[in-house]
Amino acid sequence: MSERVSRITAVARLSAGEMLRGRSMLIAAILNLILLGLLGLAAYSIARNLPEELGSQLNTPVAREAAVRVMLLTAMGLASLMAMFVGLFGSAGAIGGEIERGTILAIAARPIDRWEILLGKFLGNGVLVVLYIVVQMIAVAAVLTLLTGIWVPDILPSIALHALAVLLVVGLAIATSTRLGAVPNAISVSVLAFALAGPGIGILYGIALLTRSDLLRQAVEWIRFVLPTGPLGDLADQRLAGAAGTPLFQTAAGEGSNLFPVYDWVPLYAVAYLVAVLAVGAWSLHRRDLR
Repeated sequence: MSERVSRITAVARLSAGEMLRGRSMLIAAILNLILLGLLGLAAYSIARNLPEELGSQLNTPVAREAAVRVMLLTAMGLASLMAMFVGLFGSAGAIGGEIERGTILAIAARPIDRWEILLGKFLGNGVLVVLYIVVQMIAVAAVLTLLTGIWVPDILPSIALHALAVLLVVGLAIATSTRLGAVPNAISVSVLAFALAGPGIGILYGIALLTRSDLLRQAVEWIRFVLPTGPLGDLADQRLAGAAGTPLFQTAAGEGSNLFPVYDWVPLYAVAYLVAVLAVGAWSLHRRDLR
């Protein structure tokens, strides 16, 4: 057992090192710093130019907590997006790219099972992107606490849910990389994520509402679970908004902006989904001719 753990850990370290040296991590870090800087500048400008009457209303603890929650929601959305970007493009060629280059033969020739290679790749990339989102959001929450004196405990379960959503993308990208090359894999997973967790599904849901088709609306709601990053994000945002932040969040995002139903059992489904994806990926790699 200890030997298996050592082999998986060794692969995980190598995979994490490759991702750290990749361009996607550097690009995401730079974009993140720029976006967070713009967000901070916008918040500072709004605070300086608030009407006196509105400024006095925000001095109450409830209003400050609501404002902090909205800022955390915005920062969390940015952090989650960047983490998915890093996880997807850093994992798209995790196995397929090595098969194309022939470098995976050096690993497969050693006394290591193929499922250990896949699990090691997933853990190396997954831990890295989870640290990316955790460190960033804890830092943002700490700065807001210093500025406002308000700590939002709901930040922790929200981070966990978003981290799980990112792990789903990483696991899917690594599993499909056992059959696809880096570029087609990145494109296919990106299209799937865009269609099921991005604007694509929102447009389809809007059509269902406009046509008042209950059948189409219910179909769209359940189609999202083909890749449950969207349902996880909805649950995370609901937890983070809380009772204090929900009214202000709805005003900022548009009344009724959270159209999809939220389910408490989504995390359990997501964990089972991730295990199934990795199992299929391990089976696929086991049957793949690496030469």
